[in-house]
Amino acid sequence: MKTSFAVQRQWMLCISVFLTSMKLETRAENELAGHLQKLGSHRPADQAVSSIWHTPAAEDFYERYVSRSMPVILKGAMKTSPAFPNWTDEYLRKKFGQTEFEVDLNKVDDRLARTTVMRLSRFLEIYQLTDTYLVQTVPMAMRAELDLLPCLRCGGFLHNLQDVVMWFSAGGTKSKLHLDTVENLNCLISGTKEWFFVHPDHRNLISLDRTDSDFSSVDVDRVNMLESPGLAQVPWWSAVTQAGDCIYVPHQWIHQVNSFQRNLAVNIWWTPMQSFNKSDCQDKVFADGVSSLDQFPFIPGEQIRYFLRQMVQKHDGKLTFNQIHKLLLNEHTGEHLVSARSFSSLDHNGDGLLTLDDVELLPARVLSDAVDAPPGDINTVGQSQKAFSPGVQSVKETWLDDENDADDQKRDEGPEGKLNQKKHLRDKMQMKEEL
Repeated sequence: MKTSFAVQRQWMLCISVFLTSMKLETRAENELAGHLQKLGSHRPADQAVSSIWHTPAAEDFYERYVSRSMPVILKGAMKTSPAFPNWTDEYLRKKFGQTEFEVDLNKVDDRLARTTVMRLSRFLEIYQLTDTYLVQTVPMAMRAELDLLPCLRCGGFLHNLQDVVMWFSAGGTKSKLHLDTVENLNCLISGTKEWFFVHPDHRNLISLDRTDSDFSSVDVDRVNMLESPGLAQVPWWSAVTQAGDCIYVPHQWIHQVNSFQRNLAVNIWWTPMQSFNKSDCQDKVFADGVSSLDQFPFIPGEQIRYFLRQMVQKHDGKLTFNQIHKLLLNEHTGEHLVSARSFSSLDHNGDGLLTLDDVELLPARVLSDAVDAPPGDINTVGQSQKAFSPGVQSVKETWLDDENDADDQKRDEGPEGKLNQKKHLRDKMQMKEEL
């Protein structure tokens, strides 16, 4: 009896301790600001990104914002571009409808998400009814209707242009909390975007645990502050951009973006610059008024130079072939991007080492040939998506051919029209997800 009573008391004590700890944990969760709430709910924004109502000249833009790593909103800067008034759904359908684009099947940023290829005309038919999200480099024909802003037309910006990307959805898209290794000017043609920014000085408070792509796996709609305690303390800046606005996003600023309404934006990425070069600011090309983006070259070799420079500096000024072979990967496939043969083209003086002199002296073309991958696919710390999701890879497929389009049209001509169309599209999307 005594033994049984002692065991019973021990069990009761254990249960009491467990319930007490649960109460304390629940209290801690309740008292932790922003816990299981939207990103940014832990405290009001400490600062709003400033706005200016003019587009500065290139040197002024560089000195005031780029060299100081200071975000800024250029109010109305996009309104001078032909795309701003013209790029309605109807206009895009008529002029560029046959152009093919890669489309995400999920509005929430997922680097492993299934993608599909479809004509723009088809995307325009379904994007308001589904979670499709178009994110792709702007085709050359469409670049002719986009102006390069005066703030990027000289001083070295032109020699560092990397990509121009279109982001198009019905709204409701959410990015991961992430940082970019490129400079960014995001220009909004329609809709609204809300931005969450963290200054690089506070990067230590945020875990970018997905080192394959410099982003955090935190759920931006329900932030678990117990798992990410730094986010409960981090100061942050807010910004809202509206149709016609452009926002400068400095590289290394951690940020997250939410989009609303019909949302169409174009952003320009360029390689971070070490200085401003005035020598090309009087070039005849600007006097002649050339401004459309199809007239300017994009040079991926300069971003590769930037990556290699950073890598060499982190490794005491030199890298062996074995080191660079291990570290430089395709972030999606895990493929090694530098072979022994391509390393020899990088090793300018043939001493078996990649040094800063090699990196700075090599032409951009040699760099892009040696590292055969778009800069956006390059990981410099030896990580890839395979390391985080073994056996899982993004899938690209061609969806909705002419025959299926005809079937869809017949099905949508019933008495319930749009409801039939919406249900059918959702069913088709679900079937794709289950493949």
